[in-house]
Amino acid sequence: TAFHWALTQMTPGSMKVTPMNSIERLYNITCLFLGMLVFSSLVSSLSAALTAAKVSWANRAQMLAALRRFLRRRGVPPFLAACIEKQVTFRMQLDRRARASFHEVDALRFLSHALTLELQCCLIGPHLEVHPLIRLMQQLEADAVVAIASIASDFSHVHPADTGFHTRKKG
Repeated sequence: TAFHWALTQMTPGSMKVTPMNSIERLYNITCLFLGMLVFSSLVSSLSAALTAAKVSWANRAQMLAALRRFLRRRGVPPFLAACIEKQVTFRMQLDRRARASFHEVDALRFLSHALTLELQCCLIGPHLEVHPLIRLMQQLEADAVVAIASIASDFSHVHPADTGFHTRKKG
């Protein structure tokens, strides 16, 4: 009885309806313990999520501060520094929302060479097909484009906002 009373004092389990026998008391104590367990798990999860968000924000702020110091110490003109900071901030936001890159997924190392090449072509191909020469090569020799996509995926991380090729204006 004293144990049951102590539990009801530290949980919202205090009520006017009281258990009449040992089985009811045991059931009530079990429910109180489960309630404390669920509530403490919820509080713990929320605390962990908020802490992770705070750490992520602090890391982002620290990286941007280091970038600003670097640009200022190197005498980069303010207009160029603003453009650089804007692009870095944009890329950091994209990176948070981005899917994992090819090299970050350990399970992909179990793919066969042929399937790895096909996946790389699927991932990089749309960025390469912007260029007319690559589109022509795709029609004439698709294997060459697969090889180019494989090489391209090893050397750079392509963001959706990146332009792989720029067209020059004549004149």
